[in-house]
Amino acid sequence: MIKKSLILLVIALSLITCKVVKQYRYSNYNTNIIQNQENLILNDWFLKDINDDTIPGISIEKIKSNFLKTKKGNEIIVAIIDAQFDISHKGLKNYIWINTDEISNNKIDDDGNGFIDDIQGWNFIGNQNYENILYANMEEVRIVRCYNNLIKNSTSQDTLKILGEENYHIYINAYKTLQKERKISASVLKQSSNIIYKYRLAFNKIKPFIAQDSLFTINFLKDLKSKKTDIKKEIDFLILTKKAGIDNLESIENDIKYHENRLNKYYNLDYNERDPIDKFPSDINYTNYGNNNVSNFSKKLYHGTRVAGVICKIIPENCKIMPISISANGDEHDKDIALAIRYAVDNGAKVINMSFGKDFSLYKEWVYDALDYAQRNNVLIVTSAGNDSKDLDSYEINNYPNDSKSGTEFVSNFIKVGGSTINIDENLIYSYSNFGKEEVDVFAPSKNIYTASVNGKYEYRSGTSYASPIVSGIATLLFSYYPDLTASQVKHIIMDSGVEYTFPVKVPITGTKKDTLIPFNKLSKSGRIVNAYNALIMADSISKTN
Repeated sequence: MIKKSLILLVIALSLITCKVVKQYRYSNYNTNIIQNQENLILNDWFLKDINDDTIPGISIEKIKSNFLKTKKGNEIIVAIIDAQFDISHKGLKNYIWINTDEISNNKIDDDGNGFIDDIQGWNFIGNQNYENILYANMEEVRIVRCYNNLIKNSTSQDTLKILGEENYHIYINAYKTLQKERKISASVLKQSSNIIYKYRLAFNKIKPFIAQDSLFTINFLKDLKSKKTDIKKEIDFLILTKKAGIDNLESIENDIKYHENRLNKYYNLDYNERDPIDKFPSDINYTNYGNNNVSNFSKKLYHGTRVAGVICKIIPENCKIMPISISANGDEHDKDIALAIRYAVDNGAKVINMSFGKDFSLYKEWVYDALDYAQRNNVLIVTSAGNDSKDLDSYEINNYPNDSKSGTEFVSNFIKVGGSTINIDENLIYSYSNFGKEEVDVFAPSKNIYTASVNGKYEYRSGTSYASPIVSGIATLLFSYYPDLTASQVKHIIMDSGVEYTFPVKVPITGTKKDTLIPFNKLSKSGRIVNAYNALIMADSISKTN
C-alpha cells in the first residue's frame, strides 16, 4: 500500500492553489456495547469475547480460563513466511523452531534438505556471503522487464503474437501501473522542497505557543488560529499536514526518502535486486541461494517481528514458529514464495502464515504448484486480504497469492483474511481492508493490535497483516488439540464457527471518495469474524465423529 501522507498533502495544496454450535448473530448493535473506541488504548482487545466483554475479539482469554485447563495439546509448527524477525525478542524467543536434525555452523547439510545449517529457518533474500536485500522491485517492474526482453525490436502486432493475448494484457497493465506510480512519486518529490520550506516557516510561527516541540493537535491549531489571526495562513498549512498524517518535519523527510526509493528501486527497470543473490531467478529448480540468518536485518525489515508477535499471543506454549524470510521493501518474488512454502511443508509445518500480497504475479503457476503441494501434505495456508479498501471480487482487481484459477478455487487449504476493528457499529470493518464475498474467506481483528516490535519493544499496529496471524494462531490451536483434523476441515471450522454480524458497515465505492453501507456478512464468503472458542467447540465435535 502506498504511503499516502505526502500524496494527500500535495493534492490538498494543489486544490488550494458440522455439529451446529451456538452461533451469535448481531443484526443491530446494543446500546450497552462499547461505542466509539477508535482511540481506546486496550492491550490485546482482540483476545476478548463479544458476550463476556462486549468486544468483538476472538475469545482466547475465555478459552484459556476454562476450555483448555484439562487439555494438553501436541506440538505444532507454524511457519511465518515474511520479513526477517527478531528471534531474541522476549515475546518470541521461547517459540522459535529449532531444526534438531541440523548441526549448527558446520557448513554441512546434515539433514539433507538442501539448506546448509538451517538451524532456525531460512533466509531467501540474502546470499551465501550474508549480504541481504533491503529493497526489491514491485512485481509490475519484473513483468515489464521480462516481457521487454521477449519482445525486443518487435512491432505492436508482433508483440501480441509473441506474448499471447493474456500475457499481452498483463504486460500492458503492468506497464501502465509502472508509469503511473513513477509519475506519482516524481510529482511528490518535485514539490517536496517547497513543502519542507512551508512546514519550517509555519512551525517556527507557532513554536512559541507550544509546550514541547512537535506536540500539537488539530484542535490546538484551530484554537490558536482564533487567537492569532496574523498567522492564520501558516496554521491552515499545519492543519493540512496533520490531516494528511504528517506530524513533524521528520515525517516529511521519511516520506521523501520513501518516494525516492520508489523511483530509484521499487519502480526502476534498471534496478534488479536478484542480481546479488540468485543467478537464475527464472529457474524454479535453481535453489542455491539464501542463507541461514533469519534475524540479522530484523531492525530494518521488522514486519516479520510484528506478525510473529501476534501468533505467539495465541498459540500454546509447546508450539513453535518457523522463520522463513522472503520479504524486503517491495514485492515478494514468486520463486521465493513457492520455495518457502515447500521448505515449510518439508520441515514439518502444519500452518503457514503469509501476511503479504501483490497486484501482479509473474510466475503464479510456481506458487499454485506450491499451494497444491501443501494441500497434498495436509498443510493450511493463511494470507492477508490487503489494505487497499478494494472489492477483490471485481474482475479488474487481483490480489496474489490466491487460490483460484479462472475464478475457480483449486485447493481447499487456503484462507484469505480481511480486517475488523473494535467498533460494534458501521466502523466494524477496518477502513483500509480489502473485502469480497468470493475472494475473502473471513475477517479477523486488525486495527490497533498490540504486538512485538524492534529492540525488544511492543507497539500498536494496524493492517490485515495482523488479521492473518490471528487466524494462523487459531488454526495452530485446532491442529494442536485435534491433530486428526485435515487442513480443509480446519479451514471450514474457522469460517463456519465465527461470529456473524449482519448490520451495515461503511465500505468505499470504487473510483470515488464516498462510502456506502453494506451488511458486514456480505463482505466475505463466511460473513463472519473468527472466534477461537466457537472453533474449538466445533473441532471437538467433528474430531469425535472422524
